Amino acid sequence: GCTALVRIGAYEQYAGAIAGSDAGAFAQNRFVSDALAGLNGRSVAGAAEPIAYRTLMEDEALPDAFRTFTVQFVADGNVLKTVEVNYGESLDESAYPDIPAVDGQYGVWDHPTLNSITFDTTVTAEYHTCVDALPSDAQRDDGRPVFLAEGAFSDTDRLQAQPQAITPTAFGEISASVPEAIRKYFQNISDGHAPAAHVAKSVIEQWQLRLPEDGDDTHTIRFRVPDGQKGTPDIYLMNANGVWQKAKTTKIGSYLSFEASGQTVQMAALSTFPVWWVWIVLAGLTALLVLLIIHLIHKLGKTRRRQMQALRKAMQDEQNANDAAIGVPDPDAQPVPLTPEQAKKRKSRRRVWLIVLLVLAAALTAGVLIYRANLKSCVDALLLLKNLSARKELDMDASVQMDLGDETLQTDAHLFRTQADGKTILCIEENGVRLYYYDGSIYLENGSAYRTSGLFPDYSTLGEHLLELYNATDVTYARESGEEVYSVTAYGQDAAQALSLLTPTIADSLSAVDSIDLCMHVQDGEIRSIEASGSCEAQDADGVTVRSFAFTQEGAQQALETAVRALGVFEGLYGEYPYADYTVCAGQFCIGGMEYPGMALIDDALYRSGDGMLEFVIAHETAHQWWYAGVGSDQIRAPWQDEALAEYSTLLYYEAVYGAESFDSLYQSMVRPATENASLMGVGVGQS
Repeated sequence: GCTALVRIGAYEQYAGAIAGSDAGAFAQNRFVSDALAGLNGRSVAGAAEPIAYRTLMEDEALPDAFRTFTVQFVADGNVLKTVEVNYGESLDESAYPDIPAVDGQYGVWDHPTLNSITFDTTVTAEYHTCVDALPSDAQRDDGRPVFLAEGAFSDTDRLQAQPQAITPTAFGEISASVPEAIRKYFQNISDGHAPAAHVAKSVIEQWQLRLPEDGDDTHTIRFRVPDGQKGTPDIYLMNANGVWQKAKTTKIGSYLSFEASGQTVQMAALSTFPVWWVWIVLAGLTALLVLLIIHLIHKLGKTRRRQMQALRKAMQDEQNANDAAIGVPDPDAQPVPLTPEQAKKRKSRRRVWLIVLLVLAAALTAGVLIYRANLKSCVDALLLLKNLSARKELDMDASVQMDLGDETLQTDAHLFRTQADGKTILCIEENGVRLYYYDGSIYLENGSAYRTSGLFPDYSTLGEHLLELYNATDVTYARESGEEVYSVTAYGQDAAQALSLLTPTIADSLSAVDSIDLCMHVQDGEIRSIEASGSCEAQDADGVTVRSFAFTQEGAQQALETAVRALGVFEGLYGEYPYADYTVCAGQFCIGGMEYPGMALIDDALYRSGDGMLEFVIAHETAHQWWYAGVGSDQIRAPWQDEALAEYSTLLYYEAVYGAESFDSLYQSMVRPATENASLMGVGVGQS
């Protein structure tokens, strides 16, 4: 006498609308289902019979739960809307409520369609991390996207970029020759436009962009200039009337950033050539004209002065003749001349003083030039770093290489920095995986977040930190292969700070650094790369390199110290550690710790427990480097071997570090209860 309305999501062996098995007695059972039979794949007349839902509804004794169904829309645990429907009814898009907004995330319903509803249904909103910078399908030869669109996009959205045919005649500013460019340049100035530093030359590329819908009509687009293109091109956008208009651009690394409206964008990149030299030529011609006028005036004045001197001389000669006739002495008579020896000495002294003055002047000039060059190099470097640190948006590549003995660690990542609500958002992309750094936390694409506690290497803040370092250190300038190189060498505390900035996760495990060399490469007034190099030694346990990774600086340091101590104790007891390095890494692990050759994975909860179990578990997992790894026992088929020896070794570690009382205390509190429980279960346990 059972009535069933059944839906089975999944099963492994038996399934039926009335029962999964046909064993037993069944009578007068009925069910509604388009997919299931009554008893284990069979419907039996009089025992488990299918019935149409319309026929079922004619039964007046049928409970209300069979007559109407409920559809609930849930987001973040809250019911947003409830809709009652009849059997087989469908709901269209208008029935869906709006998904509540969450910063940095977008929501989608797990049931995008609701057709032929035959059961109570819960529709849940699923949140995913927004894609802040959506790359285009089109790429340059180096694999970098031609375009990046900023917005709140989903991970399924695509930025379509299609190259278009070039139409040079559509751009009136195009100049085929230098005279034509100069003519149009001055024509624009006469029309009231401000003088520009360059004019358009030719159309490089034209593109059509199709942006996915994200709720905004205006987006910031970044365009990667083609490789080998000289100068900064002009960007033109087609407006709603089909007219090309020049867009205001900002250079961000190798990209040009501009604002564009609409979901479909027509853009063109125009090459340019400089015309600032026209003003230099004009200034030179003006200066030449002024000098020519001055020269003519000076020449006319000189001729007139000669005429006046000749007239005065003739008058003076006439006066002298008259005076000589009457016996008046000549006041202009020449004194007694010097002897040749006196004249030679005077000339020698003058020559000496002249040489001294020339040497002093040369030394002073050289000093001024050297000081000015050094000062200019320092000022130029500081201005470049200040401009870098002042950028709200930054697009850069980071590459870190570390040589640790015979091992070389290489990390390459792409970084993009922007700002929202006055705080910095940093996106790091490495091997297709993106991490988002915001307000002291790292956000994964699945929405998980972790506090960094200063361990995260935020290379986007290099400008701020290097600005302080370059300001406090002597700057050396050089030109290499068309690049300007500004170099500094940091010593002592400055070197330690630079190392902490570059490698925060392992800086504390490295010994004192003598110096760090920093080189900033500049081309065309833009910082192209910043290189840092130096050498140091990692803390080790008898030649073993030990690394510690955790979510807090304190936890990483505590785990590092414990691992170094444990290796030292066990090497003294059992012999040489079998590997070149040892890594202790925190993670979301459910059973405390897990050993691997040369590595131990430790549950992150132990780092926060404060009950001393972190040290115990690390010592235990370190002992596994001998038992099982060193001796080669089978930890799967014979775990009693390595687990027993590792546990006993942990007690020996505490005895070596804290004394015999610690060994006895741990044995009574942890080992003895375990042996007693094993004995109760019928397992024979020996005791030494």
